[in-house]
Amino acid sequence: MLDLPLSSAFVIFDAQGSGCLSHGIEVMGRRWFVKRATTREARLSLARASRLHAAVAHSAIVGPEQVLDGPDGPVLVYPWHDGSVLNRATVHGSDRAALARFQQLPIGEVEAAVDTTPSCSPPGG
Repeated sequence: MLDLPLSSAFVIFDAQGSGCLSHGIEVMGRRWFVKRATTREARLSLARASRLHAAVAHSAIVGPEQVLDGPDGPVLVYPWHDGSVLNRATVHGSDRAALARFQQLPIGEVEAAVDTTPSCSPPGG
């Protein structure tokens, strides 16, 4: 099991509209995106996400590499990917600047970004 202390985060996303606390952690030279619930609704949401990722895989969807049992419900651990979130929903509103940039790309680039071959087997399966 990975040691993923919040105190060693290189970035913290703490004003998310989802009720989750997420952060980036670097462990032994590898970066991770860690998502933890802070509310009852968020715990239920992360449990649903965990079940979804266990049942369905798609090359366009980054799934968690680990789902840990935390004291406040599941902790989802994803590989870190540099980039911008298309619609960053926070308690202060949404930031859709990256989505606006994406929508301005030439149609061929947009199609290439979303045209992936689905996989029906669960991760690791």
